[in-house]
Amino acid sequence: MMNCKTQLFDDVTLTYAISRISTQKPWLTLILPFGFKVDTAMEFFSHFADRYNLLTWQARLILAPHQVEVLPEQLTVAKHAEDLYTLMDALKIQQTDLVGYCSGAGIAIAAANMQSDRIGRLALVNGEFALLTDRNAVTQYGGDIDGVLPMAARDPATAEFILQRISTVERDAVDGVHCNIMLPFSDPCYFHRYAMNYVNYRAAQFDQLACSVMNKTLLLAGEQDQQTNVYSARLMQQLIPDASLVSEPEGDHYGILRRYSSTLTNLRSFFIEEPEYAC
Repeated sequence: MMNCKTQLFDDVTLTYAISRISTQKPWLTLILPFGFKVDTAMEFFSHFADRYNLLTWQARLILAPHQVEVLPEQLTVAKHAEDLYTLMDALKIQQTDLVGYCSGAGIAIAAANMQSDRIGRLALVNGEFALLTDRNAVTQYGGDIDGVLPMAARDPATAEFILQRISTVERDAVDGVHCNIMLPFSDPCYFHRYAMNYVNYRAAQFDQLACSVMNKTLLLAGEQDQQTNVYSARLMQQLIPDASLVSEPEGDHYGILRRYSSTLTNLRSFFIEEPEYAC
């Protein structure tokens, strides 16, 4: 994994990572959740490097230095999706298979609505689709977060006040998971940006966008996931015209970050190995 930086059209500096590039391999891109650093994708890269050129990036601005002013209009779903195509253009990638993980799944859906011909197969892993009007699609964790983040988005002082009082059970690394997964909840500045971003994200109506996704799609959902649930994945499967769903009985939210996980195995089956998954 090689870490790089690029300057975007709106003067945002984007951190991204690529594998060693071969002209003989197709591309596979992972859209990480908001606030995850690129090195959380190390096991994903290791799992697919034999067959793919790989790309991922750190979502814009949430973890930028404190002195960088960040406005809500810089953290829209459209801008996150456009960042994918900006990176693809910079790397001369005509088309990529795409994996969206957690909130990255929503960005993947938005990206597929923009330039579907540049996306091959699509996988949505433990997707957070913000289906807040359906109570069954929202976990306890999701409901709790939805209750505090709009308040934290108001201003940095409110964000700091809330951050001091909420319980961050997952701040320590889950067994086998990279220690940086809770960075947005580690600092009031990051938390405020994360909250502003969330307010934009939850307004995107991913259920409507899903109906226009024409790419062959796999949804993966962990039955032990405390942040998202199988019910919401099943709803999205019904909306995406060419979608299948795999439910992982022992899967939690972080399988895609772990070596030898069932999540990585199922993704490999979809993209590489199993004939029934082929386009």
